This record gives sequence, C-alpha cells and structure tokens, in this order.
Amino acid sequence: MKRYIKAALYSGLVFPGTGHIYLKRYIKGLVIILIAMTALVFIITVAVNGALKVVENMQILNNPDAGNVSNLVSASMGKTSVYYDMSEWILIVCWLYAIIDAYQIGKRDSISEKQGTDEFKL
Repeated sequence: MKRYIKAALYSGLVFPGTGHIYLKRYIKGLVIILIAMTALVFIITVAVNGALKVVENMQILNNPDAGNVSNLVSASMGKTSVYYDMSEWILIVCWLYAIIDAYQIGKRDSISEKQGTDEFKL
C-alpha cells in the first residue's frame, strides 16, 4: 500500500494527526493531535456532566420508569452550549483537514521521491 494512502487512513481511522506522524511531519502532526484532543476532551466533559445530572435527577425520583428516564435524557440533550457546538465543528474540520493534508503531503513526497528530489519537511 502506498505511503500517502496509509497516512490518510491513519488520520481517518486512528486519530487526526497520526498520518502526519507516520509521514515524519512531527510538529504538524502534534499540533493537529493537540487541537483535536482539546476539542474531544471538551465534548466528553460536557457529555459526562450531562449524564451525571441525569443520574442525579433519577436518584431524586424514587422509582423512575422508562418514560421519566427518557424525558430526563431528552431534556439534558437539548441544552448544548455554543462552545460545545463549536468544539464538535472543530473536531470534524480538524479530522477532515488531517485526512486530506496527510494524503496530499504523502502524494507530494512520493512524486518527489520518484523524481529524485528532496523537499524540506515541516
């Protein structure tokens, strides 16, 4: 399998930035990983806090039935902040950018290897 395809698959299937690490673009890969990780940590934190609030409300109800639990979960899911929505978009855009950029860098490297030239790697 060609390096640029592997790099795109690493960034797409493992985590954004891992394809850059595979292509030995360490700084760019680490920056992408840091951005994606920050967005993911924020998303997970908001989700866990929402789940804990649902559990607390379920404990207040002595005998919660499926309908009450469903209503509690639906109510908690409707309350997302602008930062949460922005974090989701940042993660999606970062992931797509990492896939496309790793593919392009790998493709460019393979072309330059065929031509026998060495480009400066960032």
